[in-house]
Parts: sequence; C-alpha cells; structure tokens
Amino acid sequence: NPSWVLMIGSYTDFVTGSFSKIVLPSITLMLVIWLITTSSILKINLDPPATNLSELSHKLSFNPPKPNKTLPTLSTVSTAKVNEQKNDQNEVYAEKHYIVDCAIEDIITEEDYEVYHQSANQFLQSLGNDNDKNKQLAYTLFAPLHEGKTRLDLLIEFNQRFSDTAIVLTDIVRLCTTLNYNAQCDSNPLQSAIAADSNNGAMWLQQIFLHLSNDNEPGILYAIDELLKSPFMEDSFVQKIELYLQSLNAYPTHNSNINTVAALFDYAFGEALTMNSYTPLFQWCKKSISDPLKTAVCLKLGNYLQKNSLLITDQIMGIELQKLVFEGQGNKQLLAEAQDSYNNIMATISSDKAAKASSLLMADERLLISWLTNIKHYGEVVAQQLLVEEAILLSKNEHYSPCTRQR
Repeated sequence: NPSWVLMIGSYTDFVTGSFSKIVLPSITLMLVIWLITTSSILKINLDPPATNLSELSHKLSFNPPKPNKTLPTLSTVSTAKVNEQKNDQNEVYAEKHYIVDCAIEDIITEEDYEVYHQSANQFLQSLGNDNDKNKQLAYTLFAPLHEGKTRLDLLIEFNQRFSDTAIVLTDIVRLCTTLNYNAQCDSNPLQSAIAADSNNGAMWLQQIFLHLSNDNEPGILYAIDELLKSPFMEDSFVQKIELYLQSLNAYPTHNSNINTVAALFDYAFGEALTMNSYTPLFQWCKKSISDPLKTAVCLKLGNYLQKNSLLITDQIMGIELQKLVFEGQGNKQLLAEAQDSYNNIMATISSDKAAKASSLLMADERLLISWLTNIKHYGEVVAQQLLVEEAILLSKNEHYSPCTRQR
C-alpha cells in the first residue's frame, strides 16, 4: 500500500538521520502498519458536498420564463451559481477546519537530535544505579542494552527486586512468547502476571499468544475464556509511551520537542514492531473453521477485541477475526457489515485532517499528553477524533505557534 510505503520510508529516514526526507504520517497508523499487509486504506474526500447540478437546474427550471436574447441561458445561470456556491463553501470549510502545518525541520535538526539523544540515553542508563523503584522501572524498560544483556534479562531482574508490577510481568510474557520459551521463562513470572493483572483482557491476550507459540491447546482455550470474562482491556503500550516521556523529561537539560519526537518515533514505532503477531491466532482459527465450538470461540474473541480494545490495532484484528469466520461460513451479509466497521475506523485515522493533527503531536507536548490520556479514557478512535477537534481549535488562535525549534 503506498501510504504504508511512505510511512515505512519516513521512519527509515528518521532513524537513519535523513531528516529532510521525513513526511510525518498519521501517528495512529504507526500502530497498524505491521498488522495488515493486504488492505486498502479508505480515503475520504474532505471537500464539502457540492450542490448537485441537475438538482439545482431542476429547481431553477420549475415553470421558468421563456428565455430571450437578453436573458442568459439556464445552463449558464446554473453553472455560475454552482461554481460560486462551491467556491464559497470551500473557503468556509478550509477556514473552519484549518490546522497549523508543522515540518520536522522547523522543530529539530538532525544534529540536535543525535547529540541530545546520545546524552539522554546516557541519562537513562544512569538510572540503573538508583534504588528508586520508578527510576529502576525506567531503566528496565528504556535504557539502551549493553554488556550482552537482553531486555528480558532486565525485566527478570526487576521482577526479582520489585515483584507484581503488571507492566513488567506482561512484557515478560510477551518476550517469552517472542523468544519461544527462553530458558528464563519458567512458570513463576508467567503465573505472577496472571495474579497481578487477572481482570485485564490485554494480559490474557498475551497468554493466548504464549500458548499458541507452544501449541498448548487447553491453554489457548482457557486463556480465551478468561479474556472473554475480563471486565476491561488496557494495553500497556500507551502507559509505556507516557513513562518514556516522563523519564526523558526528568533529564536535567531536557528538550520537550526532541522528547516527543523520540517518544513517538524512536520508542513507540520500535515497540509496535516488536509486538506479538496475530498470525498464529488467525492460523489457529482458520484451521478450526469446521469445528463449531472453536469457530464460536474465535467469533466471540473477535467481537470482544473490536468492542473492548483501546488500541486500533487490536480492534482491527478483532474485525478481521470475525471476517475470517464469516467468510468461512459464507455469510456475505455479516462479512459486509464487518468490512463497513473496518472502513469506518480507517476513515477516522487516514484523513488529511487526522494526518495534520497528528503531526502537531511532535511539536506540542501538551497536545501529545492530552491525546494519550484520551486513548486511555475513550479509546484510540475517539482520541483521534478529539485530537482533530483540539488541533482545529488551537489553530484558530493566531498566537499558537508550536512549530518553533527550542534553543
């Protein structure tokens, strides 16, 4: 998909230092790039609906006087009025929906980022020498790896010192799944994750992925059943972005512009690319399509993810699971309804307004924090809608100029 190619290119340019080539995409789309490989993003037309020419002509020609040489023809009148109305509507629409444009080179330079990021990483590394739990947590989650240690090593060590921290335990389960039962992945931290966050569907989703990686059929069914009974689903992704931002802001000479860019691109994008793949779950559901019990389970799981997930990634995967079942059942009506749900979500996050509003996140830390808070409270789809509204409101203020490089 061209949009995703652009997005991948933008991220690649960013991490390789080619700042001049960056085109900031919708931030939200970063969270779905790795999930869907063969879908078309719904493009919506942001122009106001133009007056229907034939309808207007019909209204004007109702019992019209007979034209004479001094009276312009009806088609001339109609076309002129339509063009005039459309131009007026476009101008009003553009003014009402104006969002400040931000280019990354207006905010930071490549040199600024490289120098600052190196010193900020040293700061994060130094937090490992502090006994404070919060600083140890920042070190465990975000510090650059060294001396042959893995992220899983740091998580295990943190859990041994400060047990029952849900965000750490869930990450242990995630990495144990990715590493396919590393030697450190004994039952203790895996069971501790359940005890620490048993009401959270996001934790049970990680357990599903874990059992899928081990072909543990009873474990898969048990984890799905527990997820379906979970009263909420709160992924730690947003919480970790917030913690990352807070950690960098504790740096004595912090630069909020660079911090927001690092949080969104350097950490968030990298974290998204290491999330567990849904592929094994889709494969399990697909091969179970002839089993009524498992098919019902997959359908319920998809519906739960669509309705209860805060993140668009999980919502979309929920819809795709349902589509897989409906397609297997030959239910064209429900398949079409599921596709409509997918299109509605993608329309929210792939519009020009959404892209412009998202670009402001790297320039306005307050706006970024507001967006993250709204995701936690209302979910990512609503948060994106609120982001657009807030960006439009802020842009009406002639003194709002977030796209200014900090010195």
